[in-house]
Amino acid sequence: MLEKCPKCGGHLTDEPGNEYLVCDDCGEMYIPEAEERKLAEEDAPKIVDQTVELGKIAVVKKIVYPIMFALIILCIGLVFYEINEYTKATDVKFAVGAFSSFDEYDNLETTPSTKLTEKIMREDYNVHYAIRYRAIINIVIILGGAIGIAVSVLVSLIIIEIADARIFKRPKNKRNIALLGGPAAIAVIVYLVILAIMIAIVPTSPDKAKYDLVIKEYRGKKMDRTYNNLENKTYIHYYATFEEDGEDHRFSISEFEYDHVFPTHQGEYYCAYVDGELFHLYPTSTYIN
Repeated sequence: MLEKCPKCGGHLTDEPGNEYLVCDDCGEMYIPEAEERKLAEEDAPKIVDQTVELGKIAVVKKIVYPIMFALIILCIGLVFYEINEYTKATDVKFAVGAFSSFDEYDNLETTPSTKLTEKIMREDYNVHYAIRYRAIINIVIILGGAIGIAVSVLVSLIIIEIADARIFKRPKNKRNIALLGGPAAIAVIVYLVILAIMIAIVPTSPDKAKYDLVIKEYRGKKMDRTYNNLENKTYIHYYATFEEDGEDHRFSISEFEYDHVFPTHQGEYYCAYVDGELFHLYPTSTYIN
């Protein structure tokens, strides 16, 4: 039933005994059946156009959704793989234990009998790398996989939102795009920062490592405790000492290096490095370079 004037939008009055509808504002008269038929004919092309547009957006979704699901499946597979690798790394750490393997050397005054080969150093560096870095790398990659899942979903929704706005020729819903794109952008930026820090900290992996050997006179390691009265807290400091030019030089080391890198016994050692990081000491009385 026609209720408003097609010309001015005014109210239409159905006068008794009159087949016309009269506009209270502009006075125009309309035959209801004729006007309704006219409006239906004018709206028909719009309905057809909308059907075409819905078909276009459906095509976009058919392209975007499979890509999104494929990326999600890849990220999930990566996460499960890295969880398995993380478990292996923690198993190696627990197998090595909390103390230095150098405690097995009781007497360094022996005749060297073993050739210090790259294979021996690579095996030791593998253990060192697994204990100190592998778990961190696995955690960062797992985090990346989780972020990848979230970003895949958010970016897909943003693409559909933009395509919807272009196909239906309406302004983009900037608020929705900001709500979807903001978290995705922040997550990616934060992850890239974490990844950059990890790359800067973590040395070359065992399969690509190149080893440097330096002979040094090792004077042992030491652990000191200091008590801070103001903080009511005890601090532990770790040190290692080498002899250089006839003088002892002491420097700070980490708890990890104290437990896993520096030996208990003093003596002359081959110090093995990768990217400038000392990872193992081999007694010259045992190994031949």
